Amino acid sequence: MHSAGEISDIGTSSLLARGKAEMTERVIGDMSYIDPIYMEQGIVAQKSNVCSFGIALIELVTRRAATYDEKRSYIENFVGACQDNRARFLFDNDVACEDDIMILEMVSGVAVECLRPNPEERMDMKQVEHHLKGIFGQSAQNGQERKLSGRS
Repeated sequence: MHSAGEISDIGTSSLLARGKAEMTERVIGDMSYIDPIYMEQGIVAQKSNVCSFGIALIELVTRRAATYDEKRSYIENFVGACQDNRARFLFDNDVACEDDIMILEMVSGVAVECLRPNPEERMDMKQVEHHLKGIFGQSAQNGQERKLSGRS
């Protein structure tokens, strides 16, 4: 069992008392998923898990494992590509069929929101869930409409 001062990948901040941030020097887990606020200031915030989840979303659309380096280039490159409307070039070809590019771009947008440098500007996990349900609900509805119109 982890104490509130430990980090164990995604879900870290759920170990914290609601709304509190804590200083810690103990890190357990893969550095690739850890909130940059922790890396810079040693603070685990309530929305640190949102950042970790954003990194997991990037892994899903690129099918590349997150890698840690001190410059956080994996994250910076993806966020920059999204801001420049180039994210589609980073999507894995096996998941990036033309019909799904818009969905992948919307999921990427959610990931970027999760990775905002200031934790106060990040969505909380309920908002992330709401956005993803909206994206995939819209996707399912569009797929059904394509089937009904004879397009696949």
